[in-house]
Amino acid sequence: VDKNGKWNYVNVTTGAQLIPTFANDCNSFVDGVAVVQTIDNQWRIIDTTGRFVGDSYDYIYPRHEDVYIVKKNDKYGVLSASGQVIKAPTNYFVYPMNDGLMAIKETSESGVGYITADGTYKIQPKYYSGFSFKNGIAAVKSKNGWGYIDTNDKTFVECKWADIFIIK
Repeated sequence: VDKNGKWNYVNVTTGAQLIPTFANDCNSFVDGVAVVQTIDNQWRIIDTTGRFVGDSYDYIYPRHEDVYIVKKNDKYGVLSASGQVIKAPTNYFVYPMNDGLMAIKETSESGVGYITADGTYKIQPKYYSGFSFKNGIAAVKSKNGWGYIDTNDKTFVECKWADIFIIK
């Protein structure tokens, strides 16, 4: 429900508010959790009882393939669908999960690698740059240029091009 530009969830049977104070923004529940922006502009995950799950963040990106990307103090992390920390928000960037993998760069100086939903590396951080997978391939940049790899890190298009289009 909306009240003076603030949002809350209401139990349709009892009419009771789910969270004690209205929020700046509320998202739909998916698998028993939802993302809300509290009145102090922090983003949190709540369960169906209104209990906050885990920490607050500067932003929680929409859930994608059962994980959330979070931002805190200009660093990025990864949460499970239930809100549990997979990777703490200490990373330079994390791209959304597609095809079961997400691109991650831990520091501005490190390489880009690809992790699974449990946070383990499937493709080690060896690329200069990289984007999310789409239909089983991702654009990556090596020292020789841009190309494409598959989800097993096999070359799909050799990394030798000055520029490349991102598959959408």
